[in-house]
Amino acid sequence: HVNLYRIDNANQLPATLRLAVQQNEALIFLRDPLVVNNDSIKFLMTHTLENRRHIIGYSKSLVDMGFTAALVPKPEAFGRLLGKSAEIYFVSGNFKKIRSQDTDYIVHVNQRAIDRLVQDKKTVTKISAGLLP
Repeated sequence: HVNLYRIDNANQLPATLRLAVQQNEALIFLRDPLVVNNDSIKFLMTHTLENRRHIIGYSKSLVDMGFTAALVPKPEAFGRLLGKSAEIYFVSGNFKKIRSQDTDYIVHVNQRAIDRLVQDKKTVTKISAGLLP
């Protein structure tokens, strides 16, 4: 189940994040030029850690800063999917959903962040093993 939260300006981030943390076990952070800056990232990390929530981002640099993990599309896979979408659109005039494969992504994991959030070492191992190729 995925919940989406709209933020129209950076001032809405704290209240929206508090609501998202209450309603979800983990958060996925998407690139958004309206709210992405050093202050908002620090706020996100602090608030999710205080509430024992995982946060998944879109780049390895966010994992290096403390996010639990990042799911990054491989450039060649992104190009292939984009090309296939364009081909379908130009042939049919319609957009069609195209499924990506698990191997189309690179997963970066912050084991220290997982260790802080998960008490049971067996669970940590299962999470890590499930995320790594």
